Formats: sequence, C-alpha cells, structure tokens
Amino acid sequence: MKFRADQNNCKLIGRTLSQNDILWCGPSGSGIAFRAEAKRLAIRLAGDGNVDGDNTEGPARIGVFVNGERVADMVMTKPDCRILVWEEEAVRTADVEVLKLSECAMSVIGIAAIETEESGRIVPQEPRPHRIEFIGDSITCGFGVDLEKPDTEFDTRTEDFTKTYAYKTARLLDADYSVVAYSGYGVLSGFTDNGTRNTLGILPPLYDKTGFSYSQIGDKRLEEAEWEFDRFRPQAIVINLGTNDASYCGMDEEKQKEFQKLYAEFLRHVRIKNPDSCILGVVGTMGTGMCRAVAEAVEQYRAETGDLRVDALALPEQLPEDGLVTGNHPTERTHEKVARLIAGRLKTWQPEERSGCTRAAV
Repeated sequence: MKFRADQNNCKLIGRTLSQNDILWCGPSGSGIAFRAEAKRLAIRLAGDGNVDGDNTEGPARIGVFVNGERVADMVMTKPDCRILVWEEEAVRTADVEVLKLSECAMSVIGIAAIETEESGRIVPQEPRPHRIEFIGDSITCGFGVDLEKPDTEFDTRTEDFTKTYAYKTARLLDADYSVVAYSGYGVLSGFTDNGTRNTLGILPPLYDKTGFSYSQIGDKRLEEAEWEFDRFRPQAIVINLGTNDASYCGMDEEKQKEFQKLYAEFLRHVRIKNPDSCILGVVGTMGTGMCRAVAEAVEQYRAETGDLRVDALALPEQLPEDGLVTGNHPTERTHEKVARLIAGRLKTWQPEERSGCTRAAV
C-alpha cells in the first residue's frame, strides 16, 4: 500500500508545501508524524535542486524516529531514495516521525510516499496539547550542534534540530511546534564581519513565506509559496533574534535604537498574524549585548499598543565548561539549559500580568 504524506494520513509538522503529490519539508524540524500498523514500513524521499547541482552549502539531513528512538539518519544526495524502517513477520504498531534535521536555507527534502504491505494502515498522530512557534537564527537551527570543534566550517550534516532548545522546549511542554529560522539572519542586519550592514540576511520579510531556500523544488522556490497561518495557530511564539544584529550594532547606541524600532515593528506584524498568541522575545546565548535592546523594544511595543501578552527574557551567555561547537555555537548541553529556562517562563506566564521584562539565570 502506498500512502501520500498529507493531512489525511499524517500529522504535518511545521511549515510544509504539497506539490505534485510530494510533501516538501524546508524549515528545521518540519516533517510528518503518524501511527503505523504494518509488517513492512518504508519512506520514499525526493531530492531538491541541490542534488542536481544547485549551489548551496549542503544537502538536507533527515531523521526517522520510531516510538521516539532514531532508527535512520541520512543526508539526501540523490534525486530519490527509499528508507526501509522495518520489515517483520508480525504486524507492528508504532508511532513514527520523519523530521528534517537541517535548516531550510541550504536545502529542502520531499516525502514522496509512505509504503506498507497491502493490508498495512497508517493514521495521523494526535495533536499535542500545546502549540509553539519558534522564530530565530542559527541557534534555533542547531548550527553545528553535532561537532564540538568551534573552529570548524558549517556543514548541514552537523545540524540536528532535535538537539536544540526549540525542540527540547516543545518536548518539555508537550507541544507541537513550527519553526521559522535561518542561520546568519537578523532584524536590522544579518551577520557581518566587516561592519557593513547585511541587508540580505533580514528575517522579517520571510515570515509570511512557507520557507526560503537557495535550492529549487523542480522549477520553483519555496519562498514563492505564502504561508497559510490558519494551518498552525500557536499559543506561544518565541522570537530568538538579535545575535546576528550584534555583529553590526555592537554597542553603538544609534544602531541599537534602529534595531529596537525594527524589532517593535516586527512584533506588530507577528501580532497581526497571530492575534491570540503570547509572544516571548529572547536573546543572549551567544552574547548579551542585545539583551537591553530587545527588552526596550518589547517595552516600547507594550507602551504603544497596550498589548501585555508580549514579554522579553534575557538569556545567560553560554558557559565555557559547557563547550562550543562549530562557529562557537552552543552545545546540546547549553541548549538543554536554555530549554528549561524558556519552558519555565512559558509555564508560569500569566498573559494579563504587567511584570515588565524578566531576566533568567542558570
């Protein structure tokens, strides 16, 4: 039996795009979840333009999980492939997830079909009690989290969303999640190493898109598809932006005020798209230089709109004893600490409170 990866057969995770019977997964952590009853289970995958020579920084990495245990982990380097998840004499019943582990900008992967024997069946997994959206940069993507060598170069093979604070926060809160995150991106400026503002690495214009990738899907690009916000209505939104802006702003007061203005404008846009969500702005893991600017942007937004369902949480900087990975990014140990802080804040948040911006400590 061959099943399509669609909402009739699977719970869709994150921002996905269905095209020509293929479910394309771009953002970190996007994919499908279903319960299977079958003697044999296999997943058919389709490659993007990256496998045909598109100039990107790495192929898509994908993982398959059975009852929470990783049973397959691969990168897509060819136009199509088949992952045999299990083949047994008796019918097996299990919860299965197929998740994109690497980020959207570099590459996209398609789930072409779910295959069982003729009598096999699959049904969507039930929604979790809560829903969270994460908006961020390389930290949210899990940049280099599998390689504890800070001086090494980026590779999609060392990205693993399931080791990030975002995934771990969602699990701590028993929440479904959706992710909008791109390495090197910011609000005022993307990462820059020469003091010049990087206007190509700006995230807010991409928020309304299903995704953004340097690689094509056939003759199309993911960013051509507008995201349908009714598909996922988060109860909470965590915005982790500002780290890359720091490379441009430094401690320059005027630049930080410009960042603050644009951050507040982005909050307004996120609120328009998500009228019922609590919104938490966080920053600090890779440097605390933008913590004040984020806090003041939130206070400015609250004062101008009267919207008290927005707050800020200054995160502590990563500790040397917890190690560093590629590009001085956080290890899984640091991600775990951050997840506990954010989950703790969301658990205790009373949206009607006017407590001002809070600061967490390890």
